[in-house]
Amino acid sequence: MVRDNNESINESSATQSAVTQGTSNSVVAVDGLKRREWLKTVMMGSIGVGLFGISLPSYGEEQKLLTCPRVLRLSKDLSAEIRQYSCKPCECAGERVYMIAFEFKGLLKNNIPCDESGKLIPENSTMLGSLRMNLRRGLCPKTKKSHLWGCHEGKFELYGPNTGMLFAGSLSGAFGFDPRTNGNARCCWPYGEGVLRGKGVEKLQNCEICSIYHLKIPFNMDNPCASTPPKMLTMHIDGTVMCPC
Repeated sequence: MVRDNNESINESSATQSAVTQGTSNSVVAVDGLKRREWLKTVMMGSIGVGLFGISLPSYGEEQKLLTCPRVLRLSKDLSAEIRQYSCKPCECAGERVYMIAFEFKGLLKNNIPCDESGKLIPENSTMLGSLRMNLRRGLCPKTKKSHLWGCHEGKFELYGPNTGMLFAGSLSGAFGFDPRTNGNARCCWPYGEGVLRGKGVEKLQNCEICSIYHLKIPFNMDNPCASTPPKMLTMHIDGTVMCPC
């Protein structure tokens, strides 16, 4: 009995010492935990969160990640009308910046033969969206002409030709750069590039869109707030739709 008590005291002391040495910036509750259980908790949870700033997925989330999905190519072209266009100029650090917001609506066309998502997102599905953009005006290093750089973000919804909503999600990207080139031409690209992510609804609730897009808006590079705003935008959307197999 005395030997068991000593072992218990030593085990408790070792545990408390480990807590003191390994968690100076945090408090770990060890009452009622055996040493092995505590070490397992630290290795699987606290260290992952404390050192890497991430949380480990739960068992259910791990199973979802391990489930093999069906992956379909998505390749669509959008021509959309720009609505409710607003533009407000401002000055920052001696530079002219334009704060722009608008809505858009258009029909999607399948880019055949690349597109495989026609049964889920049919031809002539409607895309409704909105974008906010902050664009700075300057001179293109290559041409010395006015150019715009900035970022944009927004939301979208997809509706089938004869059905309700299919997908909804977000858009986020940059404007004015061509990542395919080098040198002074890279920052003289009059288009936007970004990422489109969407989640299915109703019958498609377990499906997701993961894609990139190329965005063209015919801005007045000298003054996007000019009296005649852009009327249309075009977008090439390429990526995948993932659903349960």
